[in-house]
Amino acid sequence: MKPSTLWKIRGKAQWAYISKGKTFSHAPLWIKWCEVEEHKSDPVRLGFAVSKKYGNAVTRNKFKRRVREIVRRKSAEHQIPKGFFLLIGVSTSNKNSVSNADIEKAVSAFIYSLK
Repeated sequence: MKPSTLWKIRGKAQWAYISKGKTFSHAPLWIKWCEVEEHKSDPVRLGFAVSKKYGNAVTRNKFKRRVREIVRRKSAEHQIPKGFFLLIGVSTSNKNSVSNADIEKAVSAFIYSLK
């Protein structure tokens, strides 16, 4: 299967779209998302909000790599439609490392809620 690409959320306009978007929460993650009509043919755009309270830089970057890979895989399987802006973060109450299984469950629950 051909790997899917992800784009980063950049610029004030894209962050403004996200701020007006809907929120989905599945402990320990939350996902803020919106679908933008003028970007229907673009790949999924992904951003992160991870506090320094979550851990050191290595832990935060590991979390981002895991999420990026799971979202990339789901996007390649066409479970996440094109033109979506996603902002994924960790709940502030969670100070422990989030497992791959937890990330997978949260993203799958989000995809299920779209249908």
